[in-house]
Amino acid sequence: MEIEKIERGGEREREEKRMEEWERIDTPQVWKPFEEGDSLTGKVKTIERRVYNEREYYVALIESEDGFWETPYHADLSRKIALRIKEGDMIKIVFKGMVRVGGARRYEYEVWRR
Repeated sequence: MEIEKIERGGEREREEKRMEEWERIDTPQVWKPFEEGDSLTGKVKTIERRVYNEREYYVALIESEDGFWETPYHADLSRKIALRIKEGDMIKIVFKGMVRVGGARRYEYEVWRR
């Protein structure tokens, strides 16, 4: 019985060692700014056109020091991504706050590129 436990433990250790060669892939989280001045900085990996509530948005997948982040479906940010950002760009997105336009909320951003 004791020998079987040791053998199984050895198998687990060998498997863990083999897995060190692999990189775990997680789904990106959606970046959600809460306060004015919150920011996200990183490299644009992909830009995709998506439909949400029958509206088209452009969403960027950004690789930052903290991992991969997807930009939120906010019209102001989507327009800036669609018009001026390319895959491979280093960007910084700064949340400027939320304003009311009529009865709707609008999230405003500054986007910087280098």
